Amino acid sequence: MHMAMVPHVMALPPGLSRFAWSTLMREPWRNGKGWTRAVAHHGEGDGLAWRVSLAEITQASPFSSFAGLERISVLAGGGPLAFQAPDEHWALWQAGDQVSYPGELPMHCSRPAQPARIWNVMTARGRATAEVTVHREGPLPWPLDGHVLLWVIDGECELTGPSLPMGLTLHADEGLSGGRAMQGLQGQLRGANARCLLTHLRA
Repeated sequence: MHMAMVPHVMALPPGLSRFAWSTLMREPWRNGKGWTRAVAHHGEGDGLAWRVSLAEITQASPFSSFAGLERISVLAGGGPLAFQAPDEHWALWQAGDQVSYPGELPMHCSRPAQPARIWNVMTARGRATAEVTVHREGPLPWPLDGHVLLWVIDGECELTGPSLPMGLTLHADEGLSGGRAMQGLQGQLRGANARCLLTHLRA
C-alpha cells in the first residue's frame, strides 16, 4: 500500500500515516483536463484493489475513463458541482454530498461556482468495496476492520487510542490513514462547523 507522506510532522506509530493537502503531489488527470493529488492506494496496475485521491476542479471537463473500477466522488470543498452522464445527472451542493458510478461511464462535470475539491475513491469491481460517510459531530463511528482514511474538511479532529497514547489533533486539510493501527481509535470533532470524511475500504 502506497501512502503520500507529510515530512514535517511528528513521527507516528507503524501502520499510521498522516497527510495534508499542502504536501500531496499535484499531478495532471489521465485525460489532461484537471489536477489530482494521490492520497493512498493498494496494489498497482492490473493488481490495483483501491485508490483514493483529491481532485481539483475549476472548469467544466470530462472525466477520465477507468474500466473495471467503481467510483465514489465526494464534494470536499467549494462547489456546488453538477455531474452529467448520458442518462443521469447529479448535483453536489455541500461538502459530503457524493455520487457513485462505474468508472467506464462517460461523465462530465460543470464549472463550479467556486473551485471545488473532490475526494475520489476507486475500487476494483468484485475485489474491493468502499464506503464514505460525512460527519459533523463525534464521537466518530470507527470501523473495526479493513483500511480507514480520515480527512478533515473544517475544524479539528482529536484522536486518541492505544496506537496514539499521546493523542493527535488533525486540522482542516489534513488526514490520517491506516489499517489495524486505526482500530481502537476514538475521534472527536471540534469547532462550530467541524466536518470530516471517513472512508472505509475492504479488499
